[in-house]
Amino acid sequence: NSDMVYVDVDSDNNTWNSSSANFDFAVEDGVNPNCTQILYAALYWTGRANNGGTAGTTVEATRIFNGATQNRTFTKNEIKLKYGNGTYQNITGSFIANPPTDYYQIYSCYADVTSFVQSKGSGNYTVADMALVQGNADGVGYFGCWAMVVVYQNSKMKTKNIAIFQGHAFNSTNNVVDIPIVGFQAVQSGDVNVKLGFLAGEGDRELTGDYAKIQELNT
Repeated sequence: NSDMVYVDVDSDNNTWNSSSANFDFAVEDGVNPNCTQILYAALYWTGRANNGGTAGTTVEATRIFNGATQNRTFTKNEIKLKYGNGTYQNITGSFIANPPTDYYQIYSCYADVTSFVQSKGSGNYTVADMALVQGNADGVGYFGCWAMVVVYQNSKMKTKNIAIFQGHAFNSTNNVVDIPIVGFQAVQSGDVNVKLGFLAGEGDRELTGDYAKIQELNT
């Protein structure tokens, strides 16, 4: 229930929105990060830029820049990615979901960026020009977010099994979603220490039904 505005951190007038995050290798005793090898990297982004009608693959956006109104057409599965102070790479991803009318028209996309991240390594990554609009929609509102998932190995690190699950779900009071986590290998004895991460694109602390939790099943 608020006007949403673009975050734009890159000091580049050509981009309308941008945000950055630091990627660092985990620190373990006796591990030389220079010997760490990146195996896989995936970029995910999700957002809402439609409010009624039928959502397509493009979004018409407006901003005020230097006192003038500007208009632009964004494509939902296209995004920009750069490392450090380098130049942006144009990334075209695949749609995980892009409902034309259902689930508040929230879309999600994915792109394999392994070769780019392998060539750069740890450091600061910036994503720009997500297909987003400013303003105030209905009770769900507009939003946008992204995450990069990186899998790497080092012979001196503790052995782990890593599984990546790709999907899209809309959760609300009237549409509570259970997401089963299956298909991964845990240790066969001793304590099972699990780290679970997921990308949540929208939510409000004070609203009933906006939550995520882990349910333990006794077998």
